[in-house]
Amino acid sequence: MTNPNDGQQAAYFFMHPVSFYLGGALPEGYLAKVQTPMDFGTITSRLFEGEYQDVSEFIEDCRLVVDNCRTYYVGREEGKVFLELADRMDGLMAQQLNALKRYNESAPGRREKEAAVPPLFIPAPSAAFLLSIMKEIRSMQYTDRLTKITEPAATIFSQPVNIAMCPDYPNYVSQPMDLATIETKINNGAYATSEDFELDVNLIFHNCEAYNGPKKNTPLVTLAKFCAKTFKRIYGKKMEDLQAGVGAEIPGKRSLTSPEGQPVSKRIKLDLSAVPKAVPRISITASKVADANARSTSTKHQETFSSPKKLDEPVPLHVAIAQIKESFPLRRPAKMLEGWEATCWRFFRELMKHPWLSVARPKFIYSVPVPVLFPSLRDAYAELIKNPMDLTTAEAKLLSGGMYLSAQEFVNDVALVFANAIIFNYDGHEEGDPTSCAYFDASKDLLRYTRWLSMEYLFEFLANDAHVDLPTGKDELVTSWKLTTGNRKVAREEMEKIALETPMDLSEEGERYTFMESESDKLLKSLRHQSDARYMYFFIQPQYPPDYSAFISKPMAWDVCNGTLQNRQYENIGELVDDLRLIFSNALKYNGGGKGTETISGKAYDSAVYMSTKKLEPAIDRMLLFVSNRLETDKVEQAMQEREIEAEERAEEERLRKAWQEETENAKAQGAVPQSETTTVERIRIIQRRPVRKALDFDFPFNDDDDDNQGPSHLDTMRQQKMIFESQRADRRKMFITSISSSGDVYSRMLQQRKAIAWARKKAAAAAAAAKEDKTKKSASRGDVVRESKGPVDTAGSSQPSSNVGDKADKEREQINEKLKSALCQFKRKKTKKKKKNKASANVFD
Repeated sequence: MTNPNDGQQAAYFFMHPVSFYLGGALPEGYLAKVQTPMDFGTITSRLFEGEYQDVSEFIEDCRLVVDNCRTYYVGREEGKVFLELADRMDGLMAQQLNALKRYNESAPGRREKEAAVPPLFIPAPSAAFLLSIMKEIRSMQYTDRLTKITEPAATIFSQPVNIAMCPDYPNYVSQPMDLATIETKINNGAYATSEDFELDVNLIFHNCEAYNGPKKNTPLVTLAKFCAKTFKRIYGKKMEDLQAGVGAEIPGKRSLTSPEGQPVSKRIKLDLSAVPKAVPRISITASKVADANARSTSTKHQETFSSPKKLDEPVPLHVAIAQIKESFPLRRPAKMLEGWEATCWRFFRELMKHPWLSVARPKFIYSVPVPVLFPSLRDAYAELIKNPMDLTTAEAKLLSGGMYLSAQEFVNDVALVFANAIIFNYDGHEEGDPTSCAYFDASKDLLRYTRWLSMEYLFEFLANDAHVDLPTGKDELVTSWKLTTGNRKVAREEMEKIALETPMDLSEEGERYTFMESESDKLLKSLRHQSDARYMYFFIQPQYPPDYSAFISKPMAWDVCNGTLQNRQYENIGELVDDLRLIFSNALKYNGGGKGTETISGKAYDSAVYMSTKKLEPAIDRMLLFVSNRLETDKVEQAMQEREIEAEERAEEERLRKAWQEETENAKAQGAVPQSETTTVERIRIIQRRPVRKALDFDFPFNDDDDDNQGPSHLDTMRQQKMIFESQRADRRKMFITSISSSGDVYSRMLQQRKAIAWARKKAAAAAAAAKEDKTKKSASRGDVVRESKGPVDTAGSSQPSSNVGDKADKEREQINEKLKSALCQFKRKKTKKKKKNKASANVFD
């Protein structure tokens, strides 16, 4: 139904609450006249939610819409239009509502009502249930794929967006939302259903994508998608538990009245008879735990070694690991560990991430005792190793609890695994056995890596002691160490020497970064995390105050470090680390006077302290550990490859020697004298020398060697052309900057010279006018003296004073000219010595 005058929908002003049409506020005195506001939108919502239990309730709400309009606007001049609309709506609804009422009271209506299934409701969730979900949302952790930094994911969504910082936020987001607002609504009971809560939480992440997507802020968009996905999983799990009756009682929003007069829930109760009962918990006393640990400790090796039917039969790796774990039946889940045990578990898991120790595809086996996999070595191993240990046993003992009293004992067992391998493979290494050499070198590297890793991960439990464990044994290795600050200092010095002083393998511009360049890039980007933007604001671009050079001899900024890395100008990672530390040390030195104040200097000082201690140094520690281990691992693998090549060459020589011996023996057996043929095998190294070409002032984008018929590949040609293009573009940029600077200097000098000439001419004219005036005054005074003399006038005598006055004026004029010339020369010299900046010169030239 439409209005006859404007053609709009007649029910338009009755579809939403009155406040919707008045900017969110009700008219003055509306609630005083209208006790129960109602609109067709609310009626529709109630229909979908199943709140109407009888047709009479629906008819009453529909008529209430029209009655409210008449109650408020009756007698008002501005309400005539609304009263007319209400009359039209009432006339139309009267026919439909009366027909509905008659059908409801008829026999078919009653039968349909009796056969109807009660609606399924989603009750109003309890505040405790929603707050438990909010707690899990706030505890979400997000790890950046590039920087490998793990931080709370929901921190940025905790408070409303600051419009002062993001003035264009309302242009992208019409309905802001944040976690603090949701918690306030939960405490106020504003959520009638859990779907409303889910909608608000998803609205937070949708707003983040809507605002940051057009701005190409990829880190925040990725973070929002991660949070939305994680929330979906958390919310789904919580709702499943709620449906199954786990964790909390299902609250009802309203209650109905049963035929017996007792209130019952509107929600259909779930039949939980098919749900299995919970398994009763077993009470384990401390004595039982101690007895079980003692039994497992005394029998674990017997069970492991005696499990095969035959002692000489090797056991598969996965079976051996399972047998060791089964010998410790009281192992706890890792998430139950606390204190130093939890820290030791993180240290152990990080150690197991080493590519040589990966559980999926280990390159070297340290997870089970050697005799289990190699039964033939049982006696030899028992003779050399008095205290066997493996990584699986150490892990099981840690999870069992009570078997290690401190982190020091756990670290000693882990180090013992690699120390035993070094002792057992030492003789084979001296003899040149490839397997023994590989295990010997790998064990040395893993032992050193374990010491570095324990000092970094267990630093909270280090003793404040300067004690340093010195290398021992034949190879001067540190096979066991104490967790002290002295050992940590030595370990850090070793890592710095390897990671920071090793020359960097530089790539060409336009190509992918090498390993060390990639780690340097990660170190740089670890300071540009989105959560640290307010702290790094002062240190990104090289913009310094006017007096900055008076305090700082070598300015440095993040953009300068990044540009230097992209230009491949760092020779090692140590130079980059020094530059990054210099950024914050300069800030601390220059802004030291503003420490503890709310000024810009004070904020810059606090930001430098935070970024250097909380971000840069931890990132450097992680980089040192990873890079130093990677470099040492590469050395060991390279040595292994060289030994494999040498072994293959020796095998090939041995095969040829045996073949020659068999051929000779066969010839002697047949009675024939073999001809003394000597086959000399020489290795010839062919060196192809290219013709030397004269150096040219330009590069060819192709290879014109006459002796090579096969030209370079298309990919090589494209790479070379790209390098040449980048180089030429950089040269053109430098020439442009140089021309701008030179032109500005020339123009500035010409302008200053013009000003100097004009100034000199003005001074010369003023001096000439002054001299002329002095001459006139002197001539006048001389004439007065002659007229006052009483004697006869001497013509010859009278001409002499006039000549003297003229000579004096000429001398004064010459002196003034000499002064002007000297002043002009000094002015030119000063302007020549003065240096102007390129930017200022360019501005003058423009």
